[in-house]
Amino acid sequence: MRVPSFVTFLPFGNNIAVRARKEVLSVSDTIIVALLSLLGSLGGTLGGIALNSKLSNYRIEQLEKKVDKHNNLIERMFKAEESINLLDEKIKVANHRLDDLEK
Repeated sequence: MRVPSFVTFLPFGNNIAVRARKEVLSVSDTIIVALLSLLGSLGGTLGGIALNSKLSNYRIEQLEKKVDKHNNLIERMFKAEESINLLDEKIKVANHRLDDLEK
């Protein structure tokens, strides 16, 4: 009796168990490994995208806060310049009155 090369006989107690060699089973093993690799790659990629998205959103929020502070400073400076211009005008008027009183 001739046994195919892909079959191996293994002693199992008083009985003999027949098991196919890994070369035959390697197709399903390879598919399982490939699927696990795919799941791992997808998980890593999606995790990286989510982390990068959170980091980008955080940085954008920080930049928005800086822009708000800058805009607030610009508004305050504009009001301060208006006040300075108003005070300069009042000083000019007061100096003009003093000049008129001295004459």
